[in-house]
Amino acid sequence: MAETQRMTVYGRHPPCASNSRLEERRAKRLALRHERNRKPDKPDDFVCYESSDDEAETVTEGKQFLRTSFNFVDYVRARETNTREVRKINQEYGSRHILTHDLFKEYSVSLNNMNKVFCSQWLSDRQVVFGTKCNKLMVYDVATQKLDQIPSLHGRQLSPGGNVMPEQQCGIHSVQINPSRTLLSTGARNSNEIAIYRLPTLDPVCVGETGHRDWVFDMCWLDDEFLVSGSRDTKMALWRIDSDLAEAPDKADVPTHSHIRIELVRSERA
Repeated sequence: MAETQRMTVYGRHPPCASNSRLEERRAKRLALRHERNRKPDKPDDFVCYESSDDEAETVTEGKQFLRTSFNFVDYVRARETNTREVRKINQEYGSRHILTHDLFKEYSVSLNNMNKVFCSQWLSDRQVVFGTKCNKLMVYDVATQKLDQIPSLHGRQLSPGGNVMPEQQCGIHSVQINPSRTLLSTGARNSNEIAIYRLPTLDPVCVGETGHRDWVFDMCWLDDEFLVSGSRDTKMALWRIDSDLAEAPDKADVPTHSHIRIELVRSERA
């Protein structure tokens, strides 16, 4: 998991330099080699060669091994004191440990009659929000295993030219959260429009309309105020959700939302 090249503090060798470590290492290598040769599942059509790792180590390699500490405490102490000791850590150790010891197990969640899931985001350490092909925005609580549906936001179904367009529903393809985790953007009921919700309450904020003529496939927050959306109409639209709009209003019996229009639109060239 961690390696630290220890420096000599007192005497000729660092504290981790014990000859018993070399003997233990040789015994492990020998046992591993015998285990490989014992396995009967090697096909006769192939010739197997031992790798160079199985060869006897040199004196230099042995000295290098004795100076190396694999103790995570030594790694942390060297990092805290900022010594000149060479150190590194295996970033994949945690993942491999979880997978090899069956600590990371998956289980399926029944969505009843809902269609496939297109996108998802973690709202907290126990809640996941996801969008489906059937235009449903759902929140799943992993602790209580409870599913809640968030009402989709309706726009005025206006085209970029201002004309009324028929509603299109092809699913919710993107769910994104702004950097400060105060707003959530996703698809509206009409798949050509975007919807903004306030976090953590998921109260409606606004619907972005007249930006696209076709389905919105992806979104990306540039910061807490500006959002870019990409559509199948080959256009990217820039939206602005200012602070006044994002602030929570006074308590109301029925939550309401506003309608916003694009700040800028760019067409992708073939």
